[in-house]
Amino acid sequence: MEQVKQLSYFFNFPESRQNLLEAAITKHCPSATKKKLIDVCHTRWVERITGLDDFESLFVPIVFCLEGMSMILEKKCNKETSSQTSCFLKLITTFDFIASLVVTRAVLDYIIPVTQMLQGKTFDIRDGLSSISALKSCMFTLRNLIDDYHIKWYDTIRCLASKVDVAEVKPRVSSCQIYRNNVPSCSTSDNFKKSLTIPLIDHLLFEVNNRFSDDALVAYDGLVIIPDKMMSYVSKKIDWKIKFQSFVNFYSTDLPRAISLSAELDLWESYWFQEKKTLKSLPNNQFANLRVSLRILGTLPVTSSACERSFF
Repeated sequence: MEQVKQLSYFFNFPESRQNLLEAAITKHCPSATKKKLIDVCHTRWVERITGLDDFESLFVPIVFCLEGMSMILEKKCNKETSSQTSCFLKLITTFDFIASLVVTRAVLDYIIPVTQMLQGKTFDIRDGLSSISALKSCMFTLRNLIDDYHIKWYDTIRCLASKVDVAEVKPRVSSCQIYRNNVPSCSTSDNFKKSLTIPLIDHLLFEVNNRFSDDALVAYDGLVIIPDKMMSYVSKKIDWKIKFQSFVNFYSTDLPRAISLSAELDLWESYWFQEKKTLKSLPNNQFANLRVSLRILGTLPVTSSACERSFF
């Protein structure tokens, strides 16, 4: 990812390099709609993923553009630029880099919907729980069917490598490895599956489960007692009380009179269909259990901010 970021900076500044890249895109990939690489900033997750998508789709013209710049064709590039392009060219025209690019892009594409939701300025976290649950389920499926998915991605890797004349090479095995482990494998594809695809998916699966644990999802079920949300459930003929019960089971010891909660929920629904006020106007001596529930919900972490950085 860092190499992609450096290349995006390289082509975006100065404008003359961007012009050379656009010429290469027009020549080698005329159907491309993107003409510029996106900055894959660490704090802008949506742009980070879409930038990786664009980099892969423009990979062939990028390579040809770097080859032309490294040879100082028609004196369009100075020696410093030529030296930089040679380094970048050597870096990205390896089978390891292409494999990492394709697999990382393919795996991160699965988190785009949840990422866009969490980075939005306004969204209902309760509505977003279905997207989070779908992501977790999809990641489990991806891990269980890793052989099938890896075969599909590896075909993409070989196809992309062949377009820029990069040979399929298995990482060498040595008796003393410093930067990576020797991976026992029967083929090049098997090697990248064990050393790249499986570790990446396992890491992402761990992070998703850690960020969106079952306890956290249960806690957010309590948001159905918010009047607007509760009334929308009632209008759709969805039993919101069942969803709230999962929250109650988790925090039952914190409620002052949990045994009377069932009656309190009925009164809560009736109260808000008659009153068109806000929670601030709620009488102090009523709904003791739900008042405590609202305080608990008020302490749950913020899920996003108005800028593009997410907190969960």
